[in-house]
Amino acid sequence: MVERRATDEQPATLRVSVRNLTDSWLYFGEERAVQFQHVASDDGALYLLPDNVRIEEYADPGCWRLAEPVAVPEYYGTFGVDAGWASVAESYVLGSAELPEGECLPSGEHRVRTSGRVAPTSDGVLEGSSESTDYQWGFTLRVG
Repeated sequence: MVERRATDEQPATLRVSVRNLTDSWLYFGEERAVQFQHVASDDGALYLLPDNVRIEEYADPGCWRLAEPVAVPEYYGTFGVDAGWASVAESYVLGSAELPEGECLPSGEHRVRTSGRVAPTSDGVLEGSSESTDYQWGFTLRVG
């Protein structure tokens, strides 16, 4: 967590680092999902919004709940990480727009999971590659 506590001025912020521990380039896809951006918790209560947006356009300060669902264009982005390096992305931790009226960040434990594919190929096409590996990973966020 970059910002562990949500305040009236700043929502909680999560940093995800995808580190390549091999000795050659690796390519990851689906970029947004791998970096936990535009990903909802399993229970649908939390939403991870990329921190490269003007947050006040999406959520009311202090409450940090999405004002409305976020429309995300479909695309399959990939990104590469050189041997020994990492790709880092940050997301705001927000309450979902689907929460009951007046509810902000719901207390409790919220499991967040995603899946992706990784391969040592630079052509951007990971699906169907004999060298690609599918994976799932995640974590639990505690809101209190």
